[in-house]
Amino acid sequence: MAEARWEENLGKLLDKAEERGIETIILGSKANIRYTTGIQEPTGIAVASRNCGYTLITPLLDYHRIASQAPSYVEVKAAYRRSDEALEADIPQGDLIHDTPTKAAIEIARTCGGKTAGDLSAQPYPQARALAEAGVEDITSLINRARAIKSSWEVELMTEAAFKAEEILGKAINMLEEGVTEAGVAGEIIRLSMEAAEGTSFPPIVAFYSNTAYPHHVPGPTRLGVDGPVLIDMGVAHAGYMSDITRTLHKGSPGQGFKKLLEAVAEAQAAAIDRVAPGAEAWEPDKEARLILSRHGVARHFIHGLGHGVGVEIHEEPYLRPGSRTLLEPGMVVTVEPGVYLPGLYGVRIEDMVLVTRGGRRLITRFARILGDIA
Repeated sequence: MAEARWEENLGKLLDKAEERGIETIILGSKANIRYTTGIQEPTGIAVASRNCGYTLITPLLDYHRIASQAPSYVEVKAAYRRSDEALEADIPQGDLIHDTPTKAAIEIARTCGGKTAGDLSAQPYPQARALAEAGVEDITSLINRARAIKSSWEVELMTEAAFKAEEILGKAINMLEEGVTEAGVAGEIIRLSMEAAEGTSFPPIVAFYSNTAYPHHVPGPTRLGVDGPVLIDMGVAHAGYMSDITRTLHKGSPGQGFKKLLEAVAEAQAAAIDRVAPGAEAWEPDKEARLILSRHGVARHFIHGLGHGVGVEIHEEPYLRPGSRTLLEPGMVVTVEPGVYLPGLYGVRIEDMVLVTRGGRRLITRFARILGDIA
């Protein structure tokens, strides 16, 4: 069943490519190889077409790990550089390629015939340049658009990832006692995520006090002691798919300023979520959040886009931000995460995952948005 799902993703990309007259695609980003094979932490470069199947060329070091995970429709080859010839590789001779992965991919694509294109913008520059020089067209944006529309099983996996994240978030909040450090809470989130799934979607953000005013704060030695705000931004990777959630709360009784800001951000988020719907342009929910925050006099402190797509990557199409004309379509999963940051004081961000449906939208994350104070 799982294999059929990944093959379905591959078919989705090949269909989109064929609409552009492209018969063979070369994939070099980990995300796109994962998307089309299900292989965890893939390495190398892949060539796929309906004429000659799917070949994944991986470094010699990773051959057995990759081959052990590869679905039946994937042929795994090991790139065997001349400098490796002294090694006695325990690999079938037919699976050894005496060339670099990139050159091997180009040769395989030529034998497949037809026009070749790939995810060049998502690949390391030297590799992308070699492919471009060989006449490979860049269709990264087309691939990204295809990935943006999730199948029902993808939404199911992301919902499970969100559920796991919410369970771990609850445990992290229970850790918020006097003396605990930001790094200590972040480390526990990582440990729990590795036990529950494939780990975290991204390095978790745990921020205390004025550190909450840094949108990308790196957890450090700051200890929880006196009353003040706490922000946790985290996600879990589950079966190849990501989740993302942020909550801001307060140790002890908050002042009126913090309470009003938390309520303003919650109001802005709710209004923005209501604008997530099929046919809306991606700038519209962002604009709605800014209008609400402007009424509260804090819009100038909302310094990032409203949200982003989530899938096999934590940040992918579509992006909810000013100027984005992307049309929202059923099957898209996006975050809605307005934030207000007051340097030297505190910041507030509330983030949820939202599925665009035929009739509007559905919340994937369900954790309470405004939480009780920590004793």
